[in-house]
Amino acid sequence: MLGEFSLFHWLVVFAIVLVVFGPNKLPELAKAAGKGIRDFKKALAEDDSEIKPGPSTLTENSHLKIVPETETEATVRRVRS
Repeated sequence: MLGEFSLFHWLVVFAIVLVVFGPNKLPELAKAAGKGIRDFKKALAEDDSEIKPGPSTLTENSHLKIVPETETEATVRRVRS
């Protein structure tokens, strides 16, 4: 089926990589790939930690003023409805 990788497919891919890069270069490639994945996961974790939750209650924003709607805004709202 399309999209299914069997053991044979993986062996063919491994053989091609082995022929292209050689047996001496494979450990270096694996190390570089592992380091890249580790750095990517670390960057994702740092990015998630920078996101802070917003205010959870209205009382935290009690210093904000409620401004009444202008006539123009009310007219636009009526026309759009």
